[in-house]
Amino acid sequence: MTNWTAFPATGTRVTTWNYNPSRGWLGSKTYDGGAAGPSYQYTPAGRLHSALGPQHHHHVHYDNAGGLATVGYSDGTPPGVSYTYDRRGRPATVTQNGIQNTLSYNDANLLLSEAYSGGLLANLSVTSGYDQYLRRTSLTLNSHLNPQLRLVRLRQRLPPPNRDRQHHEHAIFRHVQLSCQLPPGEQHCL
Repeated sequence: MTNWTAFPATGTRVTTWNYNPSRGWLGSKTYDGGAAGPSYQYTPAGRLHSALGPQHHHHVHYDNAGGLATVGYSDGTPPGVSYTYDRRGRPATVTQNGIQNTLSYNDANLLLSEAYSGGLLANLSVTSGYDQYLRRTSLTLNSHLNPQLRLVRLRQRLPPPNRDRQHHEHAIFRHVQLSCQLPPGEQHCL
């Protein structure tokens, strides 16, 4: 791939991707001037196992079902990431640097909630509501420190799906409600 550093004053920079001729997987990368970039290794199943670069290396590990389990870095920065999955193979938790993100889904595999522990988003969660047609109708930001307090709630009212496309386009209306529900005795939203 050819990049221009400052068109047209300076010349081009060329990055080359080298692929394994028998498997077709990316084997290595070479930067402008022949500088070595990362080289990539794969599992027998064709999943990325490691990327070995001039400054750092990262290794990828999978669980017995083939799902991504952890990503680790040789220099410790950025911190490694670990994943767990529910019985249906959907990500259930993602953990990085002591911060855990917990995910839950409905039977249609739509994300119902994300809850955070640790870091800037500690004790916050985002929940989604859906109608019978599986369209998102609400999105709420909640605080676990005060369960009665909803920080932000967006609602959307949609008409039922209409098979007549022309009438449906003219009949669409949206109502977005931004609210903060306070527990008794509270004066202000955050």
